[in-house]
Amino acid sequence: MKKLFWVNLSFILLFSCVSNKEEIDIVLEYYNIGNAFYELDQFDKAEDYYLRVLKIDPDFHKARNNLVYIYVKKLQFDLAKENIQYLKNSDSENIVVKKLDAYVKYKEGNLKDSLNLYLEIYNGGDKSKSVAISIVKLYYQLNEFTKGLSLIETLIFDSEDSNLFFIAALLAEGAGNIEKAITYYENAIISGNKEEDIFTNLLALYKESKDYINQVRVLELIIKDFSGELKYNSLFLLSKIYFLENNDFSKGYSYLDKAITEGFNNKEEAEDLLKQPDLIEVDKIRQLFKENRILD
Repeated sequence: MKKLFWVNLSFILLFSCVSNKEEIDIVLEYYNIGNAFYELDQFDKAEDYYLRVLKIDPDFHKARNNLVYIYVKKLQFDLAKENIQYLKNSDSENIVVKKLDAYVKYKEGNLKDSLNLYLEIYNGGDKSKSVAISIVKLYYQLNEFTKGLSLIETLIFDSEDSNLFFIAALLAEGAGNIEKAITYYENAIISGNKEEDIFTNLLALYKESKDYINQVRVLELIIKDFSGELKYNSLFLLSKIYFLENNDFSKGYSYLDKAITEGFNNKEEAEDLLKQPDLIEVDKIRQLFKENRILD
């Protein structure tokens, strides 16, 4: 009788192991399918498979984490926070959960709470670049430019990350430190960043200080690296500088011709140029505008 008991128990355990293994296989299969749909931006289908995972195993946290991201993308913040709370109840000190919570708060527009949570994570020991940049961006959005600049400068020390230089430039400009802003914009360009805003912001700062030499240099970089409206407007601005500031009619006319060839056709800008009292050979320039039907 005792022997029979142990035989029956062995069969129960055996079938139990098989059942658990099958269940684990199904959970992993659903999770991987969900990931595949997620990568394809098919979030409704991904959500369905993640929910299947959690129905079998509510503590499969990777699926729940991804589900939070889906709810954020779908602007279903109540569902996102509901899942965050479940994760916090399981492990309130889990750093991944804290980051996810801070991210949800940020996307919901709760910037101050998001910042406070990121600062808690950072001061708690996670001084990773991603966390620091999240804090810096929140400082920028909350107009705390000096604090953001102080933190970003700890990241760009011995760094050649052009995006960090760009962020530092924006913060310096926001803080009113124009000299630093110019330096960081220039460093961003030197390190290979080709974002339009870097060039246009830097150009605006040089225009504000009436630094025509550096205006010309930045405009020539724009002409070299960009096309379309930005390029032909830059060509036109170059022509204005040579006409009005450098008194070099030959170069001014050459750049104006290139601007029109590229696509410049702004009637108001053309009329404004012709109103400048110091403009020489105004009739020749007006004729160029008329030939290209920019002026009547």
